[in-house]
Amino acid sequence: MKKMYFTLIIATVLLSIFGCTQKHSDQLTRQQIEQIKSELKAVCDSFDVKWAELDDVGALKYYSTDMKSIDSSSLSDFQGEKRLWEGVKDIATMKIEPIYLDFIVLTKDLAISAWVNKLKYVMKSGDTLQINKKAYTNIWKKSNGQWKIIYEHGSSFN
Repeated sequence: MKKMYFTLIIATVLLSIFGCTQKHSDQLTRQQIEQIKSELKAVCDSFDVKWAELDDVGALKYYSTDMKSIDSSSLSDFQGEKRLWEGVKDIATMKIEPIYLDFIVLTKDLAISAWVNKLKYVMKSGDTLQINKKAYTNIWKKSNGQWKIIYEHGSSFN
């Protein structure tokens, strides 16, 4: 029994020492955080262009193939996202008006974006749909030098 307690104490001490050392070395500098935010801003701007151009192939490149998504009343994954993009064939034009974009950098390879846009769709039928505020919370992961969405949550509000 004493040996078990001694082993537990040693394991706790070692975990504390090495755990704290690892966390300290992973902390990002303000400059690194700003660089990551700048990279992500450029990625989001490029994604917006593909989205507004109704370029499904271009837009889907920003999603990880193992991504998950929750929007209003549906749960989805990458294949579901592809099916949603098939619906853009009924849209003639789309306009995105950015309202808010911010990032929380968690690690050098993981970040969260908070994204709010005003959207206006003009359908090929001539009908229009306007969403005054569409918010997305995306979790981005950098893999092989590219930022990809691994999780997305979207909702509309006024």
